Amino acid sequence: MDEIKPIEIKKVKKHEPLESTISTKIIRYLNAIPGCKAVKRHQGGANNRGDADIFGCINSRHFEFEVKRRNKKLTPLQLTKQKEWEIVGSIVGRVESIDDIKSIFRMHKIYI
Repeated sequence: MDEIKPIEIKKVKKHEPLESTISTKIIRYLNAIPGCKAVKRHQGGANNRGDADIFGCINSRHFEFEVKRRNKKLTPLQLTKQKEWEIVGSIVGRVESIDDIKSIFRMHKIYI
């Protein structure tokens, strides 16, 4: 009689949304907030390398958000650009979700 071998069960990876999908959701959310305007920055050319994916203004405060998938880090150039904006008073951050946006705004005493 043949030996019965156990069946291997492969773990199915959860599909992580693309950065573009995350950006679209965040922009829709931000633009629904009274006193807020957000725009997707289209990357292209050398002039805006390292600039954040989303920029805008909420209650007269400029913001720059870099959208990343889970476990992805900012590049050194992106870190430099975010620091430049932060130094002049902008709200900056690396975001993965709308909850990240809310958290960053709360740190700047903007409650939405």
